[in-house]
Amino acid sequence: MTLDITLILLALAGALLGFSILQVRRPHEPGNPRLIDWHYVMFPAIVLTGLLALHAVMLVLGR
Repeated sequence: MTLDITLILLALAGALLGFSILQVRRPHEPGNPRLIDWHYVMFPAIVLTGLLALHAVMLVLGR
């Protein structure tokens, strides 16, 4: 995977992570359940962001 694709995917994963953090911190309305449990979206976004950041560093360092 090239550095360009890696950085685009890293930006998308970071945006998904940020959006899920905002949704988790949003106040909950009693009696109105959320359709998506954003904690289940946040964990894969954290893992994907970390792996893509590591991959980008390895591409820049040439290893």
